[in-house]
Amino acid sequence: MGASREPYNGATVPMFGHVALHKALLFAHIEATRQGAAEIRPGHLLLGLRLGTREAVGRLLARISIPRARAALAPAAPDAAAVAQSTIPRSVETERLIARAVDEAAASGQPLTEEHLLLALFTDAACAQVLARGGVTEMAVRDRLTQRARTPVRLVVSAGPDPALDLTTYDPAQHTQFAWILTQPPLAGLGTLAAVLTNRSPQQVKALVARWTFTDADGDTRIHHIVVDDYFVYNRFPSLTSGRSVLVTPRGCVEPLTAGTGWCFVGPIERPEAAAVAATLEIDSAIFEDGRIVGPDTYDIGADIHGRHAAAVALLNEVRAAEDAGEDPEAALPRLARRAREAHSPAVGRRWHFPSQGAGWLRQLRDLPAPPTFVRAS
Repeated sequence: MGASREPYNGATVPMFGHVALHKALLFAHIEATRQGAAEIRPGHLLLGLRLGTREAVGRLLARISIPRARAALAPAAPDAAAVAQSTIPRSVETERLIARAVDEAAASGQPLTEEHLLLALFTDAACAQVLARGGVTEMAVRDRLTQRARTPVRLVVSAGPDPALDLTTYDPAQHTQFAWILTQPPLAGLGTLAAVLTNRSPQQVKALVARWTFTDADGDTRIHHIVVDDYFVYNRFPSLTSGRSVLVTPRGCVEPLTAGTGWCFVGPIERPEAAAVAATLEIDSAIFEDGRIVGPDTYDIGADIHGRHAAAVALLNEVRAAEDAGEDPEAALPRLARRAREAHSPAVGRRWHFPSQGAGWLRQLRDLPAPPTFVRAS
């Protein structure tokens, strides 16, 4: 399994799993677009952190005036050609700052977070002045990272919502079947943030929502859901049959695997625990094969599964309409799936990613059975 990489000045900067960086760059891109900039410069990255960072770092940057920062960091006149482009390249200076942030994270032995990006921004004179005027010092940022490194994450695992679901903290001596997988990225080092869920019911568990709550040193909490089910073409969860166990981590649910089995995570892997000093894990909901939902189900997994199916049916109806109009359905699917993603508004509900190419995907979508009616256990 390899990480995606982007070139930088003859070297390579790893971009796999750096969710904090991706988020900051997203807001930096928005800021650069707003200003009609020809490239994303360090000032845009600082503004991206000011506008889109997590609560704790947001409070650290709260005294930075956005209008003043914009005037100080991006005073250049708009580039007429840049205004129309959808992708804005990063400047050489920005690439160097990203590389420095990655090096800072590696040197501290921690996942890359917003604090590492801030440390890199202190090397840019204009950004350093804006940070200083906002009362942010390099020493204060380093002190935050030092405190985090010295504070081990405390994990509390709640009991399963049903007597047949046994959830227990991962024990290397007891759960040896998961030892190898916890040496492989991106799960390496997560042994202290892992639990094992065993199904002692005669029925298969068809869906599962694990709810992680992370608390950082500032007392801010963040909820992170791991959602798996067996009701869709690419989200199969056949692992939890009677008597079987899965490893539950902030990355997902993994069955026992050994070297050579060929598993893989695709895309950036979120690091919700990166700034945490405490974590709790509970099974928010589970669905057995008879349709029973157990657990508090604050996620509303049944509505999620039915909503995803309805969205897939709507997409297929559009594919059929395109086919009736003479378009190749396999060519129409990726176009319509991409349009659905781009048109989605977070305000109207959850967003589903559908397979977008290949005859096999289209056939499976067309043959997809409707999920059953779920019954909440009393």
